[in-house]
Formats: sequence, structure tokens, C-alpha cells
Amino acid sequence: MKRIFSLLCVILTVFLLGSFCANAITVDYSLATEQQSPTAEYFERERISIHKNNIILNYFIQESGHPKDVSGLYYPDYYGGSFITEDGDLEVMLTNKDGEKQINRIVNDIKYSYCQHSYASLVGMINTIRDRINKYKKSEIGYSRDYTSATLEDKNNIIVVAFKNLNPDKEKWFRQYIANVDYILFQNVLCDNQNTSLYSGQGIQHFPISNNMVYTVNSSSAFRFRHYTNAGWKYGFITCGHGFAVNNKVYDTNYANIIPIIEQGISEIGTVKNVKCYGNMDAALVEMNDIYDYSNTINNSPYTLTSTNDDLCHPVCNQYVYFYGRNHSADFGQVVSTSYSGEWEGISFYDLVKTTNSLSFGDSGGLLCTTQTNYSSDLVGVAKGIETTNNNVYSVFTKAYNIINTWFLWRY
Repeated sequence: MKRIFSLLCVILTVFLLGSFCANAITVDYSLATEQQSPTAEYFERERISIHKNNIILNYFIQESGHPKDVSGLYYPDYYGGSFITEDGDLEVMLTNKDGEKQINRIVNDIKYSYCQHSYASLVGMINTIRDRINKYKKSEIGYSRDYTSATLEDKNNIIVVAFKNLNPDKEKWFRQYIANVDYILFQNVLCDNQNTSLYSGQGIQHFPISNNMVYTVNSSSAFRFRHYTNAGWKYGFITCGHGFAVNNKVYDTNYANIIPIIEQGISEIGTVKNVKCYGNMDAALVEMNDIYDYSNTINNSPYTLTSTNDDLCHPVCNQYVYFYGRNHSADFGQVVSTSYSGEWEGISFYDLVKTTNSLSFGDSGGLLCTTQTNYSSDLVGVAKGIETTNNNVYSVFTKAYNIINTWFLWRY
């Protein structure tokens, strides 16, 4: 009898410790350590799923009456998010069954599951966290300086908050002064978030002037565009925003098919006309010089050769993606979050995409796209930087949708 009682005590102790740890440990994403090699059949199913997801999200935006609102708050209350299943199908999470009727009106053959929190409410909480953290940062109160990010974990319908050197005191401070809700978990990160463009690469270069000294910054390029100005149609490309300033001259280190127009064999190809490096964008808009042949691609990716506004993708959790940068070509990864908010060198960003792709210095501004073939891949995002946790390094991207709609661009 004593042995049975002792055994029961051991089992109960293990169970209680396991329950405690389940609530206390940090969250990590299995996608980063369990990369798979999907079949062609899977990719075809995923392609159809991504198309369905685009239809649903575009419908939400249209119905909201605010098509340029890119905060995520235009989503209806019944929508809890969506993700790609292991079979490549689209699964939409709903907070109630009425949502099925609404979505079935616009697209068929959707898998449904039910969740507690709407996507809009989770994004709203992330915005609240960002605003409250910034308030405390101004007065340097508490642990606000150690806060790095809030990630919406789409599939699990929760938010993961990250701190440098996470400990119980920081978690307690957060729950007391920032937000105390049961769908927030915590994660430790090893360092501040890092941008990835300010080191040597083989991509575009610009030469800003600082303290009367000229220095070189290298980065990658994402996608080409055209837009209408007072001088007519202008052509250009998008890259990252950090490290750039309006009126910077931009050069290309790839001499093929480029007319050298300045000394030392370096080709000036354009001028930075707009930069946004805060909020939901880290991007620079570069208009090409008339002398430069804008039909040339300036990116490693073949997908920039045939691009239209029809191939713009709303990212969906678990979808496979390729990254093209100056240091990576067709790097394979998966989307782990469609709504990431983080601090980068003291500046707050939100509504970014977080993936398992690899980025290194020189890759910022590179292209994130879907894994479709035959040069018809959909554009997903533009590379910003990396977040380093205890176990993994994640990559963060500006949504291409936000860039195109903010600056009223057309792709070509």
C-alpha cells in the first residue's frame, strides 16, 4: 500500500511540475527545426490554398471600406486567423459558426476550426503592448528597455512576448503594467533585434555623407515598380529603408548590361525618393535614372522578371517561402507569424512577417516570395533583419502589400 501511495505521489508531482512548466516555459516554433521536403502535389495544394486565402483577406478589406488600412483591424470579429495544414490545405479559424456562412459565400472547400480570440483582437492587443511599452520607455521605468517583440502565433491563437534575459520579475512587471491576459506567453531572446544591411555584399550600393565623410552601404533589392508622378511614369525598385535617406544616390556593383556613367567603373542607377523606416514598413523607394535600362532586373531572383500586381500574396502561417538576397539564393523557409511587432534600434515596427528563412549581413531589402514554379511566384515581403531566441534565429520582413499600398505602386 505504501509503495502504491509513493508511486501515486511521484506521478502527481511529475504532472504538477509538467503543468507548471507548460505555463512558464518560453514558446518556440517547431517549424524552424523540422524543415520538410514537400512533394509537388503538396505545393499545388498549397498554391490553391494561398489563392483562397488571398480571396478571403481581400474580401475583408473590401467589405471594411478601408482598403488602405493595413493594421489588420479590418478583419471581422468571427475571423481568428488561417494557416496551411500538413496536407497543404487552408484551414480558417473562427470564433463562431456564423463565420462559415460568410466565408462560404466567397470561396468553397475550406477547412474550419474554432478558436477563442479573433485575429483583430490579437492584433489590437499587440498594438496596445507596443503603445504601453513605448510610454514606459520614454520615462525609462521598469523593464521596458529589455522588451524586444510581440509575435502573433497564428495557429495557436496566442501572443508570444520576448524579453532579453527573461526572468520572473520581468514577466511579473509586464503583467502588472502592460497586459495581463491568459493568451500571452513569454520567450527569451539573446540580444537586440538586428538589421542586416550595413555590411559588405554584392548588391546595390549608396554613398551617404556623414560628418563630411563618404562611406559605402551595401544591401539587396526586392522588386521593381512603376508609379505616376508629375513628370509622368517613373520606374524603380524597392529595397530596405534603414541606412538610406532621401536624395541618396544609388549605384550597382553588377556591371552587366549597365552603362557606367560615373568614374571608377561604378554605375549610378538612381536616387532614393522616399524612405519609411518605422511602423509597418522598412523600405526605400529608388527611382531609376532615365539612362539606366529599367527592363533589367537588379535582383538575383528570376521571379522579378515577370511581375504584375496580380501576384501579390497575403502571407499565411505555415506557407513555404523562398528568399533571394545578396548572400542567399532560393533559401527555403516557412512563415511562422503574419503579425510581428518589434523594437529595432529604438524604433517600433509592427505588422511584419516572421519566417524561418536565413538572413545575413547584406541581405536586407531582398525578396521573399512563394514557392511557385515557372517564374510565377507571388511576392510576400522585403527583408528587414533577424531575431535571435535561445534555440533559433528568425527572419523578419516588411509585407509587400503594405509597401505597394502606402506608395501607390505598380509592379512590372
